[in-house]
Amino acid sequence: MANTGAAKDAPAKEGLGDLLFDPKEIANVDIVFVHGLGGDRVETWTWKDQYRTQFWPKTLLPKDCPTARIMSFGYNSDFAYFYPQSPKTIAPELTIDDYSKSLFQALIALRGTETNDRPIIFVAHSLGGLVVANALSRSYGTEDAPKEIADHTIGTLFLGTPFEGSNKANYASLAVSFLSYFMPTQTKSLEDLVERSDKLASICDLFAKFLKDRDRSQTKPYLEVACFFEACNLYQGKIKIGIIVPKESASWLGVDALSISKDHVEMCKFEDEDGPAYKNVVGKLRQWIENIGESRETDQGGVGGVDAQVCCSASNL
Repeated sequence: MANTGAAKDAPAKEGLGDLLFDPKEIANVDIVFVHGLGGDRVETWTWKDQYRTQFWPKTLLPKDCPTARIMSFGYNSDFAYFYPQSPKTIAPELTIDDYSKSLFQALIALRGTETNDRPIIFVAHSLGGLVVANALSRSYGTEDAPKEIADHTIGTLFLGTPFEGSNKANYASLAVSFLSYFMPTQTKSLEDLVERSDKLASICDLFAKFLKDRDRSQTKPYLEVACFFEACNLYQGKIKIGIIVPKESASWLGVDALSISKDHVEMCKFEDEDGPAYKNVVGKLRQWIENIGESRETDQGGVGGVDAQVCCSASNL
């Protein structure tokens, strides 16, 4: 049946939009989904065939994480924001910094004063993971509200997020793959894309420093990190694009990355709760939620899922 509803009834494309699930009084954690380049706050996470659709953060996850308030953040994920033309002179509002800032501002507004101390878990796909990493590791000076968001983050789950360290050439090659899939009619020189990869490369260094500092903290909660990579090649029609984020990229910080037997675009879409990929992803989320409030041998602070020594080396500290 054709959709005859008014445009105003369509879900918001940007910001947090309507909450996907809110258990009200029993909520003890916020789970925030963040899509990547060319993505959408609903479509990125929606499995579909000709008969039905499954927007699993809304239809499946509440059953497995009944105490989580669940939301999905959307933004105008244009290629040029991730790969700006003039990375050394471009205004911050025209780069990935704008996405990261908007993400935290939306959460600050939602959480207010009543839930501003609630733990947060981020689930991010592809370059959306770098939006999250950038938001967590930015310097906020005297701004307390965004620092509180970062400090209360207890989990970051990355699905196909490319952590290439400071290697701009790798990010340039990644850009070629993205262009081949999302904008096959556009061509860019590899040399040009290398120069436009400065920002993404710098995020990895800052995120490594953030994790190192968090690991040494004695006042902030334990932070878990999990990474997944695709095991299947991506195709644009009959044209093979290949693996976008291989295991070595997902494992950059010594993470024991897990595979998902789908391509880069489909790896974050789940048909039902019975598939191994859904069980692995949601199993991580459930484990982290169950650990909230539990005492640990280290009492406070620490980072799980990454190699602290690798973080120190990556951040050159």
